[in-house]
Amino acid sequence: SGVNEASISASARRKVEIFIAGEAIAKGDFVALNFAETADGEKGLVVKKADVADTDTICLVGVALEEATAGEVANNQTKKISVCVGGLVDGANVGGSVVKGDRLVASATAGRADTAAKFRTDLGDGTGTTTGTVAQQQQIIAIACEDDAVNKALVYVFPHTP
Repeated sequence: SGVNEASISASARRKVEIFIAGEAIAKGDFVALNFAETADGEKGLVVKKADVADTDTICLVGVALEEATAGEVANNQTKKISVCVGGLVDGANVGGSVVKGDRLVASATAGRADTAAKFRTDLGDGTGTTTGTVAQQQQIIAIACEDDAVNKALVYVFPHTP
């Protein structure tokens, strides 16, 4: 209806931080700190697309609110981008099977989050005949507020300010 409704970006509930783009990043990409940076101070400042297969980019901080093109990153080593580190983001890059209520983690597609894996603990299935699975849970960065539509969805980013 639009009556007494605030936009996502106007809400005082959204937290935004400025980071430096370490690669081309699309608006809506999930980003992570880049632990491959040489200087320790830059490890908490430079972000790249989150990627579960790369241990340098698995510490997720949020969702990019603007893009950084390859040309901007190559020509300007200090391309700053706004990143939502807490609150609602519409058009976040998510997996094609994400549904409302899914907890989201980094996926094997750089910049995209997908549903957190479900697994048993090492207690097994409770029958005493199995030992279950021992696994380390990935960092849950957000929750889907709606089903995906062509790999885009409204998400709520859990506050993870670095």
